[in-house]
Amino acid sequence: PEAYLAFIERHPDASLFHHPQWHRALMLGLPDIGVSTAYYGLTDSAGALKGAFPVFSYRKYGVAFRGIHLPRLATPATPPLLAGCTWDAFLDAVEGWVRRQSFPYFRIVMPQAFSDECRSGGSFELEEHRNLELDLRAPLKAAWPKVGRKIRKAIRSGVRVHLGRPARFMEIYRPMLEETYGWQGKEPNIPDTLYRAVLEDSFLCRHLRLVYASMSGQAVAGAWFFHDRQRSYFWDGASLRVARNPCANHLIHWSNIRWSKRIGLTVYDMVGSGCGRDKERPGIGRFKRSFGATMQHYPVVVVWQGRLIRTALHAYREFRLRFSGGRHHEP
Repeated sequence: PEAYLAFIERHPDASLFHHPQWHRALMLGLPDIGVSTAYYGLTDSAGALKGAFPVFSYRKYGVAFRGIHLPRLATPATPPLLAGCTWDAFLDAVEGWVRRQSFPYFRIVMPQAFSDECRSGGSFELEEHRNLELDLRAPLKAAWPKVGRKIRKAIRSGVRVHLGRPARFMEIYRPMLEETYGWQGKEPNIPDTLYRAVLEDSFLCRHLRLVYASMSGQAVAGAWFFHDRQRSYFWDGASLRVARNPCANHLIHWSNIRWSKRIGLTVYDMVGSGCGRDKERPGIGRFKRSFGATMQHYPVVVVWQGRLIRTALHAYREFRLRFSGGRHHEP
């Protein structure tokens, strides 16, 4: 919709993941859960647009979920965008709208500033979305004591970093995916259909940086990085086992961190916290922190419609928590 697109193009906090082309890729790339997107705005009495947000819908466990974030799909949080409107007014409007629509479950990841303005009361619950992020405005030398030894090791081992081309990147990347997940007996976090939908979208490719590392002429590790006006996002990565001891993944990230800082980006978003599948492989959390990333906390507003779905989801979460060694899983 033209009004939504015009609003996000002029809003300073809009990200790549607010854009309809990203939502189109999700719809094409996640057919098994039936992702769809609708766009909503908050207007004043004169009809001026004061806020805008996309709403993803998908089905899981036989329940229709709606919200501005797709949990556990490596999708960065996409907070609502406001201009000349308070968070109280936004929540009042959204709560009423959710109940009129009879959504059984609705969740919105909010910006960090919301925590300072959060009102008490209301019929919503507050949860938390955690994310590891590196502040690129700070000198990179602060991260060097932890990561420098690994970067030097990668260079001494003959690791070289290259930019990949969208047309051929999956040829390089697929063997890395198979080796990363195959020996664990797991499916990749991101389905092949979503990789393909991203690579076939010219708009997304302009915001995509494909990086891979080689040793002795063989591609051994690769990563997908999105970027917009403020952030670089680590969307996905995989490697052959031969790449791990020479620290090829560290060199890929260090190269992209330096590039992100050089072009003026302010945040290196690791897109993950150590929850969910990251927690099943604790080394991933340590890897992300080794670059100096720190945990950031984002409030999540959840509106329930009916006790049955609320009770069932709480019971499911407790079950997963108990039988996954204390690991947290989002719905």
